[in-house]
Amino acid sequence: MKTYNEILKEIENVKKELKKAEEAESKLINEITTAESWERKKEIKKSLFDKITKAASKKEDLNITIKLLKNNARVALFHEAMPVVVETLGKYKNKPYGEKTRQKISDEIKEKTGCRCYVGNRYGDTDINIFPEQYGYEIVAGTNNKKILIENKIQPVGAEDIKLYYIKNTYIEDIPAAITEMRTAYAKAVETQKELEKICDQFNAYAVEGITPIYKDKYIYERFTI
Repeated sequence: MKTYNEILKEIENVKKELKKAEEAESKLINEITTAESWERKKEIKKSLFDKITKAASKKEDLNITIKLLKNNARVALFHEAMPVVVETLGKYKNKPYGEKTRQKISDEIKEKTGCRCYVGNRYGDTDINIFPEQYGYEIVAGTNNKKILIENKIQPVGAEDIKLYYIKNTYIEDIPAAITEMRTAYAKAVETQKELEKICDQFNAYAVEGITPIYKDKYIYERFTI
């Protein structure tokens, strides 16, 4: 797993690639739009079709790469910051989590990780909010119904008690391979949906009044309802 800062640098490099890909695509499209006649536009569009398709695909892959890298960065941040959070909170066992203590804990964690950290109970467990300097990389972790604050006093927790919330917690090592697999699965899903639509139509051809029709975009129960 790369470090949080390493992934941020990688994201910036991919953004530069994306900008070049966007410029290349725009240049190709501009050749079509600036043609002097409709017939000429069609000729150029036909001749550039493969190049435009590849340029658009590359741009899409780079956009997906950035999203996957961003999730990787947040996963990496979780693994880097949480040991420090656990250790710091342990030093304040049974102390009231008042405003001064809250700020002191956050300052200590920021000094070691570069991130602000605040905790609070919600829905029966504890939210641990991590705020790095970079906007859009905030993470929220929780303790699976084990409260850090009891009567607003700090209770120590172990790293094993803390889980990453709201995003996928899987770190993707091989992003190009992941994108290839995503494209394969997506294409298969599209074809399967088309086949499912045909099957639904076969059933619905006999679904007279009193028999519930079935549709490709709705859950289909094991037994049809009448």
